[in-house]
Amino acid sequence: MKPSNLYHKRPLYLLVSAGFFLIVFLLLSIIAVAHQNPYGASIKISGLNNISGLPRNEKDLLESELYRLVQANLSSDSFAIPTSGASVVKSTITYSSDNSVDDKNYRSARFLVELKSLKLIYVATVEWTSSRNKSSLSGYPVALTCPTLVSENFYPETPCTDFLSTDLGSSLPLLRYLPYRTNDFILTPVDLSAERPKLLATLLIHSYQTSSEQIDEKSAELKQAIETYIKSVGASPEDYDLSYKIEYGD
Repeated sequence: MKPSNLYHKRPLYLLVSAGFFLIVFLLLSIIAVAHQNPYGASIKISGLNNISGLPRNEKDLLESELYRLVQANLSSDSFAIPTSGASVVKSTITYSSDNSVDDKNYRSARFLVELKSLKLIYVATVEWTSSRNKSSLSGYPVALTCPTLVSENFYPETPCTDFLSTDLGSSLPLLRYLPYRTNDFILTPVDLSAERPKLLATLLIHSYQTSSEQIDEKSAELKQAIETYIKSVGASPEDYDLSYKIEYGD
């Protein structure tokens, strides 16, 4: 009796399937490693994928905000700011709705972010929408604040600083709203320790705007839009050392 051809083909089929899944896994891993936070320096937060539906942009915002808070907390130069090691405390994830928001795509979540190596804990609140009209979002689509509940403050002996409830936030109100991104520019903090905090404004110029006249005109327009935004949150552009760079895209 001749052996079935299907019997001989099965090991080959399993080998091809395993190879396919291995390639997909490697590609996803490479993409994850290669991803650069558009808002600058950041601390990787593991477990953000447990937040159902949380977009990549909001993840980047949280990780960038965490870096700045750690930078503000670590006053000693002997401490090196880590780029990873933070994690979502999964048991603290809660979702809430806002009946005043007329947007079926609106979502919000609250959870704790812990950085064990530095004994820091923050309360993260984030809101997002897949709708193109994002005017329904509040002034703080992403915020990290110090815990106020005893049950949530894992490290009561560690001083905690945030940008919403401290003097730093009230004296420099713009920092509450950074990083900030639109389709035309990205505004990120660079150095908060300077007498005039240093900010970087990335001007997003479309690739079809190739002539020097078009670039100059668009750059001037975006610089004005950035100043208008800074003033809209009650801050003064003169209080910050603002530098610019241009990125070209579609």
